Amino acid sequence: MSEITVQSMVSMRTREPMVSIYWPKDVDAAQLTPDKAREFALSVLQAAEAAEQDEFMFTFATKRIGVDEASAAGLINEYRLYRGQERGPDGQTPASEE
Repeated sequence: MSEITVQSMVSMRTREPMVSIYWPKDVDAAQLTPDKAREFALSVLQAAEAAEQDEFMFTFATKRIGVDEASAAGLINEYRLYRGQERGPDGQTPASEE
């Protein structure tokens, strides 16, 4: 089965944080092992948190700093790339080494 993916977003219509879930085109339902179901559930929770962060950053950039929406969207895209680089392969931020 192809991968089910989850992504954070800010709705350009409503300006609300949203979570997009992408299913493979040929799949009406998914059967997941308990471990894969937990992994999927965690990815949805992480995307929900990221969506709220994205919306906060978008609103802060447009209303507080005064940048245009396209620039705010570009800032969020760069932040997403950075956020993805900071997470390990399991989606978790590695503990800092002391």
